[in-house]
Amino acid sequence: MSFQKVQKEYQDQLYLNDGKGNYITDEKALPVTTSSGSCVKAFDFDKDGDLDLFVGGRQVPQQYPFPAQSYILENKSEKGIVKFVDVTDKFAPELSKAGMITDAICADIDNDSWPDLIVAGEWMPVCCYRNIYGKFSKTEIAGTKGWWFSIEGADFDKDGDIDVVAGNLGLNFRYKASLDKTFDVFAADFDHDGKSDIALSYYQGNKQYPVRSRSCFVTQNPGLTLRFPTVKSFAEATISDVYTRKVLKESLHLQAETFASCYFENTGNGEFVMRKLPNEAQLSSINDMIIDDFDGDGHPDILAAGNLYNVEVVTPRNDGGIGVFLKGDRKGHFIALPYESSGFFAPGDVKSLALMHINKKDKEVLVGNNNDRLQIFKVK
Repeated sequence: MSFQKVQKEYQDQLYLNDGKGNYITDEKALPVTTSSGSCVKAFDFDKDGDLDLFVGGRQVPQQYPFPAQSYILENKSEKGIVKFVDVTDKFAPELSKAGMITDAICADIDNDSWPDLIVAGEWMPVCCYRNIYGKFSKTEIAGTKGWWFSIEGADFDKDGDIDVVAGNLGLNFRYKASLDKTFDVFAADFDHDGKSDIALSYYQGNKQYPVRSRSCFVTQNPGLTLRFPTVKSFAEATISDVYTRKVLKESLHLQAETFASCYFENTGNGEFVMRKLPNEAQLSSINDMIIDDFDGDGHPDILAAGNLYNVEVVTPRNDGGIGVFLKGDRKGHFIALPYESSGFFAPGDVKSLALMHINKKDKEVLVGNNNDRLQIFKVK
């Protein structure tokens, strides 16, 4: 089934609450947005008193890792008729192909009273889209290209501006990345069969080698058996031996520079200083997190969980995480408490966390585990 045949099935939907707990689809409220998305954030970007929408695009179906389109939808509702208009090209043209976005936050990071947008995703840096009187201007945080799964913000150091924390792949996985030895992906129709192919690569010394084995490449491109008739000949080949430099240059080329989950201190005017979170937060991917003063000491803390089970057969799954409670100290530093002390133990394939307010005093944390039961932790 081609993407063109199912494209209409990717149309976003808006459900309106009738005030009685029933939700009704408003099929006329949204413009045509058939991008395969990942997240939606509501914020009043133009400060006209109503909520507009940011829709983060993930990937083009069947064409990984080509990014799907993202949108800024302006709220033009009036006289009881809900209507959103796509104004991406007018107010945020750089957002259209921002990358394979997984998460975003809306916050005034430069204290100019206009809500900004910070996005993160796979094979992309953490990007800040500063809202300058209703128009967005992009800046990237240097050295942050990674596989980001989650992002949140709060004033962790109590200096009056919003800091950012982001969950990455972690440092306990098969793949490694650094500024000078990146982990790369190349995507193109390498064998000219009308389908997009990918080639992952890593550095060993100063040479860049393909990640996957000869059998994987030959299955994808049978013609390679003529150039690499033996396993030994393929094992000695760099990525540019497998596919020429010209072919690689013409392909989509994306990189990862770090897989560490990080804290980004806001030093003013939207500038950030990156620091790695404690080692206990690097045991696996952080798919979601909650920021709250869980221990009642007046300082914001971080509750995070993740893991990544859906990996290829030849790669061990990323399942070393059991959830982590990071106690904040009001200075932008965090101490990881053992689960015996925190009481938080979430070792599954965690996809989402939610903080529930039961009443004015009691709070509970809901953990969404893929292919498993929900967990509920009471905050004492």
